[in-house]
Amino acid sequence: MAKVPDYLKGFNGIVRLIENTCDDPWTVYVESAFPALGQAFLTIIAFGMDDVMRGYFRPTKSLRSLRHGRRGRKGGKKGPKGIPEVGETIGKKLPGADHFRNRPVVQGVKMLWVVDNVVQRGLWYWLIFDVINNFFYDWATAIMESHEDDDCKPSRLLAYGPSDASHALFGWNSPWAPDIIYNEGLGWDVIFTDLPPGGNYFVSFGCTVTLGPGMGSNCEAGLFNSGTYAQPIELGGEVFIDGGSTGQVLVGADIEGGTRVVIAFRNDFGFAALSDIWVFIQSSV
Repeated sequence: MAKVPDYLKGFNGIVRLIENTCDDPWTVYVESAFPALGQAFLTIIAFGMDDVMRGYFRPTKSLRSLRHGRRGRKGGKKGPKGIPEVGETIGKKLPGADHFRNRPVVQGVKMLWVVDNVVQRGLWYWLIFDVINNFFYDWATAIMESHEDDDCKPSRLLAYGPSDASHALFGWNSPWAPDIIYNEGLGWDVIFTDLPPGGNYFVSFGCTVTLGPGMGSNCEAGLFNSGTYAQPIELGGEVFIDGGSTGQVLVGADIEGGTRVVIAFRNDFGFAALSDIWVFIQSSV
């Protein structure tokens, strides 16, 4: 790959960098100016065959007599000509251009070329304005992403439940997580999800557990196939929490698509208040 000249590196400096560490894979977005500058340059130098033909046939000497007042500027000074158009410059250099450009033309044709000059100059200024406007717009809004991120955007879901309750007499039960924080291509029905067929998915579930005064209890989070609690997919392991205390339970597993996954919690003794219930699901990439 050709090396970028040092004097252009400043245009490609990072304007803004945004990272999302919650993404898997980790995603970084960078805004820079170099692509927008390249697009502006290509727009400036682009030309059509009409520009080439205009440069090839435009008369030169015969148009000078149509200047306002038929006299030049005071002192013989010429005004600025502006930036030459690439297409017309090419047309002037083509073989035979001098013959056509120096030909005599009638008064009506002269007037048409003068009108064309005015229109083309106006269009040129409008082009410069449009290019500058688009450059700053593209610079400010263009997001540079890698192709890997484009091809590997995972399906994901985060659901939340503020509170629920559990009692040891009922064994395994499913706390509610009804609030969808974000959802990209997955379904969630308060306590379970039907994973789409094909591929694998990482499913995790956790919550905060508060026990009442008295004896402590073993507490555990689990993921089950369907809703009978007879087919555990993954158990998070027992966590002992003292009476009157607070603790957390957590479970996670890679699960094949096409499975109905149900979240569940149990405690061995007494009553448990659950809070900050969350479920996170993401397709493996």
